[in-house]
Amino acid sequence: MRRHRPPAEIRRRQSDRGDAECLEVLAGALAGRSLFRDSIKAYQETIALRRELLAADPNNTTRQRELGHVLTYYAFAELVSENLAEALARAEETVAITKALADKDSQNAQWMREYVDSLNIIAMVQFSRKDLAASLRAFTEAIRIAQDLVTKDEGNATMRRFLSNILANTSDVLFQLNENDNALTVLNRSVNLKRRLHIIDADNATWNYELSLALVKLGRSQFTLKKFDDAFVSFNDARERLQTLLGRDPANALRRWTLVDCVMTMAWASREKGDYKAARDHAMQGIAVVDGLVEIDPTDVIIGWIKDMKGTAQAFIAALPAQ
Repeated sequence: MRRHRPPAEIRRRQSDRGDAECLEVLAGALAGRSLFRDSIKAYQETIALRRELLAADPNNTTRQRELGHVLTYYAFAELVSENLAEALARAEETVAITKALADKDSQNAQWMREYVDSLNIIAMVQFSRKDLAASLRAFTEAIRIAQDLVTKDEGNATMRRFLSNILANTSDVLFQLNENDNALTVLNRSVNLKRRLHIIDADNATWNYELSLALVKLGRSQFTLKKFDDAFVSFNDARERLQTLLGRDPANALRRWTLVDCVMTMAWASREKGDYKAARDHAMQGIAVVDGLVEIDPTDVIIGWIKDMKGTAQAFIAALPAQ
């Protein structure tokens, strides 16, 4: 029996969808290497294709979900690059898309997961814009839905990861609101979830990095509450993990920045504790981490953060009491 080729328009749309998927994978890979400027370009091309596909079939919920998904990750890349206006606009757009899907069918776990992810990103953008009340509302709603999804599917590691990340992000808002005890409780919950995930897949670099990041936040909260011994347990655990991760990927700017941030926070905590020798040693380690910087894109905003920290560390050491 003779098989007919699909019309040219359908073939074009199939090709566009394939191109969009490839570009989205590329954008995610670039973001994973902290090459956010390049990832933004790839995300923008992906979004343009996703918009064309949705315009051709506006009631297609799969196309709606695909556009919402890429907008969420694009908004994050813009957030990291400090383009807050664009990050907010795209975060608001993805929330509108994913909320509409969630309202259509709250039993659709995939749609609800996309809605949770979009709530998380808009809350992060609102936090960066100092809109703490709006940020906390969005995080609270994301936690409520994520917890419900985890309860319904306890074996879903991806959803537990989402929940642990949202909890860690929420602690930043609580910390800024001077709700330090609540921030500490939320962070401990996040870290416990991340530790269980790490046990499931100890070789997962992304999960290990996210655990390290949560441990730095936990240590900072413990330090603020004068729980120095607990703080240094958290900091040392984070530092060891980050050193291992950076050793595997020295060009990863985000991991290098997090390690610099970790050891410099250890320096400030040591100074607060009155241990000036340890404070100096930690600051010197911070300088060494900066000096090991591998510059792939000198214009990347994270590269600027890392370089600026060297001057901060040098000024910190100069201000310490003489030994």
